[in-house]
Amino acid sequence: MRNRFLFIILLILACGVLPLHASYLEKFYPESTLQYWQSRYPKNVRWNFEHLLMKNLTPKERQSIGSFDLQFPLIASGQKSPINFYATNQPRGIILPILSIKLLDDVAIASAWLLFNSYSQDTIYNYMSMMKYKNPQTFPGKKFPPPLEALQIPNDALNDERVDSLSQKILKSAIIFIMAHELGHLYYHHPGYDIPLDQARQNELQADNFAMELMRRIGVAPIGITQFFMATLFLSKHRGDFTSDAQWENYLRTQSTHPLSPERIRALSLKLRTHTTDFARTEPDIRKAVVQINYMANQLDAIADILANHDTQKSIAHIGITMELEYLTPRPEGSIVPQLKSLKSESPTTGQAFSGQYKGEFTIGNNAGVEISMRFERSGQKVTGTYTYGLGAGKIKGIVENNLLNFQWQEGDSYGQGLFKTSKDGDQFNGTWGYNQSSNNGGNWSGRR
Repeated sequence: MRNRFLFIILLILACGVLPLHASYLEKFYPESTLQYWQSRYPKNVRWNFEHLLMKNLTPKERQSIGSFDLQFPLIASGQKSPINFYATNQPRGIILPILSIKLLDDVAIASAWLLFNSYSQDTIYNYMSMMKYKNPQTFPGKKFPPPLEALQIPNDALNDERVDSLSQKILKSAIIFIMAHELGHLYYHHPGYDIPLDQARQNELQADNFAMELMRRIGVAPIGITQFFMATLFLSKHRGDFTSDAQWENYLRTQSTHPLSPERIRALSLKLRTHTTDFARTEPDIRKAVVQINYMANQLDAIADILANHDTQKSIAHIGITMELEYLTPRPEGSIVPQLKSLKSESPTTGQAFSGQYKGEFTIGNNAGVEISMRFERSGQKVTGTYTYGLGAGKIKGIVENNLLNFQWQEGDSYGQGLFKTSKDGDQFNGTWGYNQSSNNGGNWSGRR
């Protein structure tokens, strides 16, 4: 696994990180959808706020926080990321955009359904990367497909009581943590966001600590914070989107309302591990809850590792720019290659080379091979196709002559050439691939029907 990861990083660095597309937030959901949920979410959110958070504040905390409002705009003024919750001082309030709540709700449903059906959660994050880096004009109807539609979650997913229950816990605990965090900003009277970066990071640590302490008093495990922080990571700008530390730090200081850092996420993980039984206090099976909370802490540590590794962040960008909707088909847990929907019912093609579905691997130099899935369509001598290797996807077009396929490949703005030689029965091939005008400076590539 480590060799595979290092190989993919080499590929990303060789291909380069592609430019970031602007996200058009109104393209995530129709306005009518957001208006519908604006009539439903606030009532439940306010109830949890009053009965779980406000009742567990100390008199000193209530006095310091003072008066404020919960506000639920469809999309917040100036909102640039789909996931964006924040507190304001003038007037004092906590802003909870309906767009952001709806997106978290859909992520919670998708996460629960995929889990109970033994599918990988990776497709959720691939979807988010695609939304971040692709222009909505490239999708059908020139708009982003909603999460549940894109991830192919069935319309009756919530008929499964397990999915319904877990998704509600994920969303509820995430929103409670978010509101508690914003209460922390109000409690400490933190200034606006155009402040020195060190102070901004310290403010986030203080607000997180306030939120975790409040949830510890309640005795509720914040199981939704892993989905929340993963969504924030994949949908927001990170260090891998900038060419220098100075540009990144300027963005954090002037535009990022809640800067993520490895230290911040690891502090949350430590809090969970230190007070595990307190967070599990209201669960019917405390032992099981303790195991789940420690698993959450491990997930947070994994997020911190991503935040600390710029190369991993660049690979996220590569995923986003090369990902296609058909690659979001649910796939078994542990599988790194999605099965294309169009291939599920396809009978194996025999006889004609470079026609149908193939699986194989490709390499760079002496590095370990990476599993890759391919689909070829052939008309006479012309061949077109698609391929995916988990952390990337691309397209192929070429010409077959004398059992040789000369082709071009393209992933976003990256491209190159290749040459495959097929076996006599057409069931397997071996060859090379390369960058730009070369057909062999990348490595080897093989496949079997």
